[in-house]
Amino acid sequence: MKKLQLEVDAHPEILLVMMIVITEAHQFHSPKEDSTAWEMFCRQQELACFKDFVDMMQTTNKDGQWLGPVTVGNHSWCHIANIDYYAWVKDGKDKISINKDSQLMAHGVSAHTYSIPKPVTNEP
Repeated sequence: MKKLQLEVDAHPEILLVMMIVITEAHQFHSPKEDSTAWEMFCRQQELACFKDFVDMMQTTNKDGQWLGPVTVGNHSWCHIANIDYYAWVKDGKDKISINKDSQLMAHGVSAHTYSIPKPVTNEP
């Protein structure tokens, strides 16, 4: 939080600061060599765009509702345990104080239902 406070101090015009802390259920590791995911992505000539990657996900329903960890090629790419949201607001001329005991801070924790955003395309 020290880096965040230094950034806020450098920009006194800031009125609101948000910090989002995402905690994964398991530490990320790359696909193992010769695994399904390894072989699948090694065969591709170029990187998959976000839309193509989301389309490959094995853990969404037809409406894009996230049903579990982000899994593609039988590999868990991301498994979010929870998301903490912190917000601090400026009070008059005083600078924002980034600390968890501030009267001008709000904190919330996400529900355990996440949705993968639908990719935005420029196609008609």
